[in-house]
Amino acid sequence: MADERAETNREMWDELASIHPETDFYDVSGFLAGESTLHEPERDHLGDVAGESLVHLQCHIGLDTLSWAREGADAVGVDFAPEAVAAARGIAEQAAVDAEFVCCSVDEAPETLDREFDVVFTSYGALVWLPDIEAWARTVAALLRPGGRLCLAEFHPVTDVFDVAFEPERSYFDGGARRFEGTGSYADPDAATDQNVSYEWTHGLGEVCTALVNAGLSIERVSEYPYTFFERFEGMVRDDRGRYRIGDGRPEIPLVYAISANEPRRDRKQR
Repeated sequence: MADERAETNREMWDELASIHPETDFYDVSGFLAGESTLHEPERDHLGDVAGESLVHLQCHIGLDTLSWAREGADAVGVDFAPEAVAAARGIAEQAAVDAEFVCCSVDEAPETLDREFDVVFTSYGALVWLPDIEAWARTVAALLRPGGRLCLAEFHPVTDVFDVAFEPERSYFDGGARRFEGTGSYADPDAATDQNVSYEWTHGLGEVCTALVNAGLSIERVSEYPYTFFERFEGMVRDDRGRYRIGDGRPEIPLVYAISANEPRRDRKQR
């Protein structure tokens, strides 16, 4: 069943990859003009990547991968949707940015890439597509060279408790897959789409941290942020840096989190 759900998700992401490069949400024209798609949490946690090898898991159409490449990383983007990889390669060519894009699932990445990296990067909206967070953490560990580091920047799982009106609708601790059905895309709600079924899995912050520790990584830092980068809930307030916060005097909750972890082991045979 998990494989069937993954294939359903891949079909959806293939279709979205043909839509997203033309949306204002992704603003490819702005990127081609020199803008970066990177945000404060990942910059804060990862810092300078010049001269480092970096693999971006679940890269979609590659804008973050290419943004890190512009900052000097030897960057590789990985995605399971062929159309997303094709779009990323096309944008890289238009931008004249040197980066590699590989089509494979997260689980297949260590064998497919057959190399280790200084940095593994994963960002916003990636983990909900993975049914097994322990397997993801093992993949991260396998891709990191000894002394390498992970930067994960993600939407905080507590946000999944609330509906768009910022009213609680489900438990933070709900497990298992959730099935969604609907037309359009988060980047273009009015887009005509055919692949309208998807499956998501929510992973709590404790679950993610424990998976990384179980995979042998050392967590260096966990940060939570009271803002996000789009209007997740009705009535959010946009600040002068383009970040969205809970408005109307409502109590703030963490909307984004970031984790820094490293691979401390020298002996790969210890796994």
